[in-house]
Amino acid sequence: MAERNFAMEIAKVIGEPIDPNLSVAPALAEIADFDTAMPGEDVKTYTSEDSNANDAIYTVGAAGVITVVKVTPQTPTALTFSGMQSRLEYVLVDEVMNSPDQSALGRRKAAIARAMDKKELKEALDLILGVAGQEVTQASGEDIFDVIIKMKHLVEDYGDNYVLLCGTSCKEKLDSYDKDNVTTFNYKAGLKEFLADSGIKVVKIVGTYSLDGGSQTRVLATDKMILVARNSTIAQGKPLVFVRRIISPEIAAGMGADVDRAQRALIVVPTPVVVSTSSLNTLAYGIYAYESRINALLNFRATCWATVA
Repeated sequence: MAERNFAMEIAKVIGEPIDPNLSVAPALAEIADFDTAMPGEDVKTYTSEDSNANDAIYTVGAAGVITVVKVTPQTPTALTFSGMQSRLEYVLVDEVMNSPDQSALGRRKAAIARAMDKKELKEALDLILGVAGQEVTQASGEDIFDVIIKMKHLVEDYGDNYVLLCGTSCKEKLDSYDKDNVTTFNYKAGLKEFLADSGIKVVKIVGTYSLDGGSQTRVLATDKMILVARNSTIAQGKPLVFVRRIISPEIAAGMGADVDRAQRALIVVPTPVVVSTSSLNTLAYGIYAYESRINALLNFRATCWATVA
């Protein structure tokens, strides 16, 4: 009887830790264009930016003379990939060998995918939150409706087809706005109607994850809102771009991963595994995931953010 490779069987049971029908988390897909790059392939963007202020037209001069203006070629800048990996988890060989239920391994794959998706999304949101000059402040006496109007006014010259990403408390304020203000309205404010008429899609951002074994970190703070204009008037595509490096079969083989042109590699470490808590060789298989990615904000003017009290 041929020898069975249980490490590969485990990898096949678990599969690639990514949904093949949805390459990135839904919230990230709302605000970023997604692409992949082959091993060694450069990903570049242009450093010079355009804006509405650069749009110009000239009248025909005397005797039909054409006004000539020199344009300097744009210089592309290479973006840098960075790696991300999950923690190394292990399952005991005895448990795998003796149990027909392999769902525990599948659940670990799902947990790995969720954590990595959350980290990718938080990186994108942090790019927006880190841009100076794009914060909308809530003045004294203003409520969430006032803040959203100011956010729209800040970005509407640079795009439309908006998405409003809301932390949990901000989403609750949106949901209960009419009820909370029913006794003070002199007229119907119509927050939900304003959002619909302005083409603003509301997306609630939830979830936490742990980075490097630290405390749980929220993907978006509960009191934060981010507005993104996804159809830019000054640049093609969405304001952000997210790129994953394809892991070729050759690289996967060197890593001991069972993947074929995957974007994330699920790596099964053969037994024995040294368990860090005991420093002992343990009859177990280790499991962890790896990917290499880029998050880039190419059009910051189409984004803004606010903190809502």
